[in-house]
Amino acid sequence: STAEGLLLRMGELMQAGTEPEWQALQIASGLARIESTTVEEFVPQTLNYDLTGHISFDKGCYTGQEVVARLHYLGKPKRRTYVAQLPAETTSTSGSPVFDASSGKNVGNIVNSCVVQGITHALVAATTAGAANGLRLEATSGDLLALGTLPYELEPE
Repeated sequence: STAEGLLLRMGELMQAGTEPEWQALQIASGLARIESTTVEEFVPQTLNYDLTGHISFDKGCYTGQEVVARLHYLGKPKRRTYVAQLPAETTSTSGSPVFDASSGKNVGNIVNSCVVQGITHALVAATTAGAANGLRLEATSGDLLALGTLPYELEPE
């Protein structure tokens, strides 16, 4: 059949990847996924959905549209999502808190994470001030999260 032929041809041209490898590519792209532990945890702007084209302010209706539009037109999100890396031995699960390295205050959460080739890749939703001060998985100790560069610009604060 045509589908089988296409599948064989794809196998000749591409190499299959693992689920964590796919997740790492999504994380590097700054594309957050809602997981069971983070349902109703984030507004779209916190996940940068307003910057990645995941939501539109020009068309359509959806549950919560009024709140999302109000934040877009009248305010600024308190938190944004950042790309981060940490050693693989460091456990970080979706929904885990992150802390400001200077004050020790809870300033956000892990959105998604996966381990590929000994490195934990993560998306972290945090306050801009917390991200500027450095982020940790523990309030007063522990490894600093190495923040990476998103493939799109965050709005100037």
